[in-house]
Amino acid sequence: SGMICGVTDSLLIEDGCMVLPSEGCMGIASGAFIHAPGGICEIYIPANITYIEEGAFAGFGQTEWFSTDPSGAYTSRDGVLFSEGGTCLLAFPAGRIGIYKVPQGVLRFATGAFEGASISKLDIRNCSVEDMGNIPETIQIL
Repeated sequence: SGMICGVTDSLLIEDGCMVLPSEGCMGIASGAFIHAPGGICEIYIPANITYIEEGAFAGFGQTEWFSTDPSGAYTSRDGVLFSEGGTCLLAFPAGRIGIYKVPQGVLRFATGAFEGASISKLDIRNCSVEDMGNIPETIQIL
């Protein structure tokens, strides 16, 4: 069906970066990477990925950066993955620590966007978040 539903091939991972296939798939199912191998610090999303379900990147506890093809449907700002023209924070890299300042223009957090996140504080003072998703209780909201 063109959806990535799981990863068992460690050949997709090189030097801590997982590059998703640039042909033969168009989307990523929720929970697709629950059983992915460890050591993935960066995830590259090519332009052919046009649909990512919320919660697709659960299970990546060491990820520090998402990058995207500039001509694709998704964008990455400072390594954080956004959808819906930058108004939805789709996935936050769980391996990052400290405080994250949410950029202006973000209106919602996808369900599971902060699953497993190691940050201590989330600064939402510059944006108008209408839907907080399900932020873990371990993250303080500023």
